[in-house]
Amino acid sequence: MSEATTHRLPARRGATPKDAVTGLFLLMLITAGLIAVYAYVGLPKRISRVARGAATRCSSNMRAMGLGMGIYVDDWDRTLPLAENWCDALAGYQVAPLHHDCPLGPATADGASSDYSFNTRNAARPLADFRFAYQAPVIFESTNSEWNSYDELTSFSLRHKLSAAGTFAGGQAVYADGHAEAKSQMNATDGQRP
Repeated sequence: MSEATTHRLPARRGATPKDAVTGLFLLMLITAGLIAVYAYVGLPKRISRVARGAATRCSSNMRAMGLGMGIYVDDWDRTLPLAENWCDALAGYQVAPLHHDCPLGPATADGASSDYSFNTRNAARPLADFRFAYQAPVIFESTNSEWNSYDELTSFSLRHKLSAAGTFAGGQAVYADGHAEAKSQMNATDGQRP
């Protein structure tokens, strides 16, 4: 047996390196298509959940301010705080600085800002002066992000916008009776006596 025998594998008919590349390309194309479909279906739901979470946190902050304001009013002869120092006045009534930050508000590094403002028309007023205290906005989401900011609702922010299928597009507010509510618009004279 002087001759070396070589064994060859039988060639597969129709299979070429070009076919392998084409198959790999098709596999990658199908995978990319499935990822695109998942993103198209899943991403809007995720964005909607994030927006709802931000609105819920903001609403929770406003409720905390409403409770703090209720305690303040009870201590100060049923009178609302001054507009010039309302953040400082509520600080002693279980309203922490973190309650002044809306998750969708402008980010600040100093920690001494508030994404909410005080309605000057209702500053230092006794609750008895309101015709409908549950309709009188006192603290509201604002485009002005300064500590102790105040105005007559001119800076009211419609910060929370959900998708077309969502339930809310507007801003949060605390009313003179202490409850918090989301509104799409407000008037500075709401709840006032004629």
